[in-house]
Amino acid sequence: VAFDTLVSEGHAPNVFAFCALVNAHCACADMPGALSVCARMVAVGVQPNTVVLTTLIKGFINAGETERAHALLAEMTTDLAAPGSDAPGEGGSGKPGLWACCARVRPDTRAVNALLRGCVRTGHVALANSVYEQMVDDWHVEADVTTFKLMVKLHAMALDGDAVAAIAERLAPAAGGT
Repeated sequence: VAFDTLVSEGHAPNVFAFCALVNAHCACADMPGALSVCARMVAVGVQPNTVVLTTLIKGFINAGETERAHALLAEMTTDLAAPGSDAPGEGGSGKPGLWACCARVRPDTRAVNALLRGCVRTGHVALANSVYEQMVDDWHVEADVTTFKLMVKLHAMALDGDAVAAIAERLAPAAGGT
């Protein structure tokens, strides 16, 4: 109601105002509402940024929709390596509307970690491994301590000691160990 009042009084909402509204819908597990806000955002010419899309990923995860969260992350990374990929909204997916505007929005560590949390909740080891590899190799996003904790937790839950040991080996040089 307050948001609509601002608009009706002639104020143009920016990406921060839209993000706050998306977050409110996500916090209430109202993903249709969050997506509606994003569609409205795009319709008035405001480009979703990494924060908005990470908020949607977290919303999908909290709603138990890991596959939709992964689909959004995949759309964000469409054609990131393509020449001239600075232009927003020209994704190679051919999808109209909201999803097309998400293409080429570079994910950050928080976006990836949000999806990894969903993988931990669902035990989706293969998806987590795939996303982690893409994160490092394709998207050039640096893993942080949370990323490693999530990967260790997931592999420990899967009783994969070799994978846990491999993660520990990767961390040793960064931690100053051997």
